[in-house]
Amino acid sequence: MSKAISIAKEFISLSYTDSVEVDPISNLRLHKLLYYAQAWSMIIRQQDLFMEDFQAWRHGPVIPELYKTIKSSENPSVIISNDFLKNTPDPLPDEKEFIKAVWDSYKTFSAIGLSKKTHDEDPWKKTRGGRPDSDIGNDIIDGNLIHEYFSKNQVPEPLENYRKLLDESHELAEKQLLAGPKLDVTKLLAAAKNRQLA
Repeated sequence: MSKAISIAKEFISLSYTDSVEVDPISNLRLHKLLYYAQAWSMIIRQQDLFMEDFQAWRHGPVIPELYKTIKSSENPSVIISNDFLKNTPDPLPDEKEFIKAVWDSYKTFSAIGLSKKTHDEDPWKKTRGGRPDSDIGNDIIDGNLIHEYFSKNQVPEPLENYRKLLDESHELAEKQLLAGPKLDVTKLLAAAKNRQLA
């Protein structure tokens, strides 16, 4: 499992290399992409993509530590440069495939569009609890709320395609395992006993 900052690095990279012209990545937009990545990872990969928690800030879900890291070097409304996180470790290869599917699902949304989208969804609304906009808010969005909400929603097509490929790879691995040679428990026990005597 990678840290959120490594996932962020991959989203930034995708924003600069995608052949489709999209809005650049700002701090605001980045956090919403991370939020959707975490949510769909819970549903499709059946695990968190990273350990950091989101808080229900006034403009949507935010990981405070990462927000501060980026804000210290980049204005939150300014485009994040492609080499900003160049010294950050890359995400794992299987995570990169998933992040690309998330990117393809949400890349056409602007920062404001993504912010409004999160405001219409239960996890942010329930956590925010009607606080006024003047209150930044620091309540953590419960992972169970996120999982419950997204488990009832239609999976975006690029993520559905990723899920199908993931299921196929699991089925293939299972078939290969079942087709392999049968283990002889007697030989294994004898080898273990011989090793203890050596």
